[in-house]
Amino acid sequence: MPYSELFRQFSQAIHRSQSVLICLGYSFNDEHVNDIIYQALSNPSFTLIIANYNSNGDEEKIKRLKELNDSRIHVIESTNSEQSSFIGFVKNVMPDLYEEEEREVIKSTMEKLYPKKSHEDIEDASE
Repeated sequence: MPYSELFRQFSQAIHRSQSVLICLGYSFNDEHVNDIIYQALSNPSFTLIIANYNSNGDEEKIKRLKELNDSRIHVIESTNSEQSSFIGFVKNVMPDLYEEEEREVIKSTMEKLYPKKSHEDIEDASE
C-alpha cells in the first residue's frame, strides 16, 4: 500500500508542466520506476537529467535513453564518481545561485550592453 501511493505521487509530480527529474545514482534497473519515467516523456515540457556514475558503457538502459536523441534527455557521463555525486553535480552542473554574484553578473552584462556615455558625448548629442 505505501509503495503504490508513492508511485502515484511520483507519477503525478513528473507529469506536471515544466517538470524536471534529476537522476543521481539510479541505474534504471527498476521497470516500475522506468515505466513512470518513460510515460512522463509523453509530456512535451518534461526534462530528464541523468548523472551517470559509471559511464563505462555497461548501462544498457541509460545508453538506450541517450540514443533516443531527445533534446529533453540529458545524460552527464563521468567515470569520476565525485563529479557525478550530488555535491559534484551541484558544484559543476547547477547554476550558481548566490545572489550577490548574480547581481554582479547582471550589472556587468548591462554595462556592456549600455555603456555609460561620457559628459562630452551627452553635450554633443544635445547640440
